[in-house]
Amino acid sequence: MLAASGLSCNPPAPTDNGGNTNGNSNSNGDDPNGNGGTGSNGSNTNQDETLVKTRIIMDDNTLIMRPQTGDDLIVWGDSETVYYIVPSESSDETDAGIEVPEGERFAWTHFAVAGKKIALVTSLGNVRVYDTATGQSKEFSTSDLLLRNTQMNDDRLPGLTQASGNLFATINDTNQVADGNAIKVIDVAGSDPNAWKVISFPNPTSSIDEPIETFDQVAVDSGSRRVVAAGGEGLYVWDIDSPGSAPQFVEMTLANDMCCINDGVQMQFDGDWILYQQDPPDFPLGLGTTNAVLLNLNNGTITTFTNNPSTHNAQVVLNNGRFGYAQWREDLDAQSGAGMSFRSAIGQVSDAPGSTLASQFDTYDLRDSNVDFSSLTQAECHDADKKIGFYASMCLTPDGSRWFLAGTGPIDDEWDYLQMSTGGEFTDFEDPEHDPITGSVMATDVSCSNDVVAFRALRTEDSGLGCSTSDEWVLGFIRIDLLDN
Repeated sequence: MLAASGLSCNPPAPTDNGGNTNGNSNSNGDDPNGNGGTGSNGSNTNQDETLVKTRIIMDDNTLIMRPQTGDDLIVWGDSETVYYIVPSESSDETDAGIEVPEGERFAWTHFAVAGKKIALVTSLGNVRVYDTATGQSKEFSTSDLLLRNTQMNDDRLPGLTQASGNLFATINDTNQVADGNAIKVIDVAGSDPNAWKVISFPNPTSSIDEPIETFDQVAVDSGSRRVVAAGGEGLYVWDIDSPGSAPQFVEMTLANDMCCINDGVQMQFDGDWILYQQDPPDFPLGLGTTNAVLLNLNNGTITTFTNNPSTHNAQVVLNNGRFGYAQWREDLDAQSGAGMSFRSAIGQVSDAPGSTLASQFDTYDLRDSNVDFSSLTQAECHDADKKIGFYASMCLTPDGSRWFLAGTGPIDDEWDYLQMSTGGEFTDFEDPEHDPITGSVMATDVSCSNDVVAFRALRTEDSGLGCSTSDEWVLGFIRIDLLDN
C-alpha cells in the first residue's frame, strides 16, 4: 500500500484522536425518556471526547437514519420516529436518542435543522418546527404551509426543505395553500414560537405570461437573506425582506447554452454564488454526465469548472466562499466497493474555474487494529488501497474552514474512510476503539455544522476467525471545538 508522501505514518497520541494524522492530500448522555436505537455491544471506552462512537445503532437501510447537524445538535430518524442528541452532553456510552414529541407523525427522512430547531414534515405535508433548546414548538396552518414534496425515501434528493441560519425554505402545494404561492420561507428567529412567521413569495411568470407554480428544488442563504428556486425557464431569486418584489431571473435554456440544473443533486447557495450540477447541452467528454458550475448572481455569469465532468452521484458543497464537488472524467477518478466514491475537487470561489483535485494514486496506510488476524496479516485481510480525497458524501462547515468526506449508505469496511481537510491535505482518523480492520474510522453519510460533525460509523467485534468480523453501524460524531485541543 502506498503511504501518503511527506507525512508521518505514526498514529497520533491518544489525546489527539484524529485530525492531524497520516494521509495526504489533494495534490495541490443517555436520556431516560429516549429510545432512539438499540444499544451496541462495543467493549472499548474512548477517554477522549473529540471523536465519539456512541452505542446508538443506525439502521442499515440506505435511505433512512442519515444524521443532520445543527448547533450542538444531531438529528436522525428511523422507520418509526425522529430523534436527536446534544453532542456536548453525550459520550461513547450514549445508547439512545431523545424522541421529538409526537415523532411518529413525521417523516423520518424529510426534516431540516437550523440551529437548535427542527422543521418536521408529516406524510401529508404539514410542518411543525420544534425547538430542542426550549421544548416549544409551532405547527403551521395548512392554509399557510403545505409542502408539495412529502417523499419519505431519500433525504438527499432535491426538492425537500432546506435550512440556513434561522430560515427554512419550502416548496408548497399551490392548490392547497390559501395564497397559491409555491415558495415560502419560515423565519424562526428567537425563542418565542408566536414570533415565528411564514414569508410567502408570489409565483413568477414565464416568457408567455403564464404563472410558474412547479419548482424542482429550493435553497436559502441567511447571510444575504435571499431564497432561490429552480423551475420553469431557470432560476428565480427573491429578497426575503422584500417578498412582494419581482424575483431576479436567471434564464437557463438550450437557447442560451445554460440548460439545465440536474434534478439529482441539491444546489447550494452562499452569498452571491450558487453551485449546482448542470446537464450540458452537449454530452460532456468523460464518464460523468453532468458539469459542476458556479453562478454569479451579481452579473448572471456561469463558470464551468475546468475539472469536469462531474456526477450526480456525489454531493456538492458551498459555504463562506469555498466549494467542493466530484470529478469523474476517467476510470481513475472513481473507486468501487460496496458503493462508488469519486475524486474530490475543492477550493475557493475566487479560484474558479480552477479547483484542487485529489491525487489519483495516493492511498492511506493501515493503522493499528485490535482485530486478531490469526495466521494472516492485516494487509492480507485488507486488499483495497483507499484513495485519499475520494468520497460519496461530503460536507463543509458553514464557516468554510473544514471539508469532511465519507461514503454513503452501507459502510464498506475497506473503502469508506472518514476524512478531513482544511484546504490542503485530506487526513483520515484513528479509530478510538481500534476495532475496524483498517484501524481508521470508517463512516458514511457525513453532515456538519460549525461545532459538530455527525456520521454513521463502523464498530466491529472480533470473531476470532482471522479476517471475519461482526459489524454494526452506530452514530458517530466529532466535536469540532475539541478537535485541535
